[in-house]
Amino acid sequence: MKTVTDQTLADTISKSSKLLIVDCHAEWCMPCKRLKPVLETLAKDRSTAVDIVSLDIDDNSQSALKYQIRSVPTLLFFKGGKLVDTVVGLQKKSSLEEAVDRLSSTEKKPL
Repeated sequence: MKTVTDQTLADTISKSSKLLIVDCHAEWCMPCKRLKPVLETLAKDRSTAVDIVSLDIDDNSQSALKYQIRSVPTLLFFKGGKLVDTVVGLQKKSSLEEAVDRLSSTEKKPL
């Protein structure tokens, strides 16, 4: 997973042609450490549908403030440069796969 910073996040969001997941985490966070391999596997398994990047909120407080990150891990889902969903807490791979399928689909589906 590529690492983004306060300086590179906006550009990464605007240039992404796929669903983009921003993994907001902290080094001291144990659930974040458990989520990382799940996200890495998801990035490989769904590489045609999703890009996943990593943002350390301790080192990038401007982004954490902008997106109101109050707990980690937090996943921010962007599509077409817009925030379309936010998920807080440790997630199962199956739940994330469902979210990717739902959000990367071109047809409009109710949440």
